[in-house]
Amino acid sequence: MTSNAEHLTQPDLARITVHAGTADTAIAVAYEIAGRLDATGPSQPHPAVGEEGVAVELYAYAPPPPNRA
Repeated sequence: MTSNAEHLTQPDLARITVHAGTADTAIAVAYEIAGRLDATGPSQPHPAVGEEGVAVELYAYAPPPPNRA
């Protein structure tokens, strides 16, 4: 999976944003999430708009549960 916005038009895909005080923390948390889900790695760290710290994004696939109508 590649990380770009066109994935948001596909069913069962979501963009996850991780805000943290440092780039190292944001990246570490993003890799933890990616290791548990079918997800991309994190984007390059960038300033968190309107907040202190930095943000990274990743894209994750979450198939519907079997009982979802």
